Amino acid sequence: VIQAARIAGATTIVAIDTNPDKEAKTSLFGATHFVDATAGDTVAAIRELTDGGAAHVFDCVGGEAITSQAMEMLDWGGQLIMLGVAGPEAKLSVPATTFYMDRSVLGCRYGSSRPGADIPKYVEMYRSGRLLLDELVTKTYELESFESLVDDARNGRLDRGVLLMPS
Repeated sequence: VIQAARIAGATTIVAIDTNPDKEAKTSLFGATHFVDATAGDTVAAIRELTDGGAAHVFDCVGGEAITSQAMEMLDWGGQLIMLGVAGPEAKLSVPATTFYMDRSVLGCRYGSSRPGADIPKYVEMYRSGRLLLDELVTKTYELESFESLVDDARNGRLDRGVLLMPS
């Protein structure tokens, strides 16, 4: 999402995470600011960094609390794009007045990608150095180390792990 915002020409890109160790990586991909979600009022921090609210907020995690906060981060006419997959029982609960500011919510599956049209564009962006893919991978694992990959992912030690299949 951060790279897509950079490639699209966004001038203010704020990354939010509960792990402050990820700040350097977000800068590499194009974030102009980083907010540690455990360090205080995240909504207030976003409103301050964006002079009142963001035009677009991408919820990459899913879950009721995060989605409700994301709606409050939006400026007048802002759009929340829900990428993260919340549990099947999760509900979006925000005050109805939230929508009176012309805010909207968009659900998104697989980045709304159209593989036939989009993959050639991604390949060209990767080859030209505009789309950083290698840098997304934190660690690779042999197939027999699958349990280690799962453990590392669950304990926040990975951005992306790649499982190598035997040839």
